Amino acid sequence: KLKLTMKRNGDDLRISVFNTGEPISEDICKTVLSIENTKGYGLYNINERLAINYGKKYGIEIKPEKNGTTCSINIPIVPFGSSKEANKFEK
Repeated sequence: KLKLTMKRNGDDLRISVFNTGEPISEDICKTVLSIENTKGYGLYNINERLAINYGKKYGIEIKPEKNGTTCSINIPIVPFGSSKEANKFEK
């Protein structure tokens, strides 16, 4: 079972997915977002790009919990057309 939540905090948006399955271990949570992850670099790469482009407070967080695992992404809210930064996302 999945639970999706989105929460606005000022100019930031936090999107979280909670999975009620078996919790991921602390070690795996840390490894997935690490350059030392030998299984793939996708989540690490996205996390790094968000931090580089918007600052260290933005990125991905994976947290084991009592009854499952929560994966969250914190991103800035940038209205289209409001700045040069926003325009780079338009196609």
